Amino acid sequence: ANIGDLDGDGVNDLAVGAHLDDAGGNAQGTVHIIFMNTDGSVKSTVEINSSTTNGPTLTNIDRFGFSVANIGDLDGDGVNDLAVGAPLDDMDENGDAAGATDQGAVHIIFMNTDGSVDSTVEINDSTTNGPELDNRDYFGGSVANIGDLDGNGVIDLAVGAWKVDDGAGNNLGAVHILFLHETTKPTVTITPSSGDCGDTVNST
Repeated sequence: ANIGDLDGDGVNDLAVGAHLDDAGGNAQGTVHIIFMNTDGSVKSTVEINSSTTNGPTLTNIDRFGFSVANIGDLDGDGVNDLAVGAPLDDMDENGDAAGATDQGAVHIIFMNTDGSVDSTVEINDSTTNGPELDNRDYFGGSVANIGDLDGNGVIDLAVGAWKVDDGAGNNLGAVHILFLHETTKPTVTITPSSGDCGDTVNST
């Protein structure tokens, strides 16, 4: 994925998935942040995996990095963020990694300009308002930034789950449209009716 000019040197940089990488455990997966030069050579590389500070929580054979998308500056800090699929993630609706098989997940990776991770949020079957998944749905097999579909000022995601059947047939597949919510608090200006003060507070 093209992640824009992450380090501010005037050259677009890349996020590259390696979903069978064994860093942290068997086929947990990795995303490499590749800082580019204008001639196509690589200036430096940062790896994001389960051992990364503030990075994703992964288990064996999650295959984090199977899909990667630039989701723009989701948290409003001036740095583009990532959505990363892990289609063999086993988390169930109760948050139990031992209670499901290959339901899948998408990790929202909030980035810093040096390629380190500010924070990570996992979207899976246990996520409030998130997808309803069954075993071997492989949610996160593909992920795409679809812009601000619902007009709330936050980009939304389309996430593929290629083996969904839900009783309708054999591995027909599905696409989940995820309407994301803003993570930053709006600024509210409180004034009296006379308008002679302008103190501001943060409010949800």
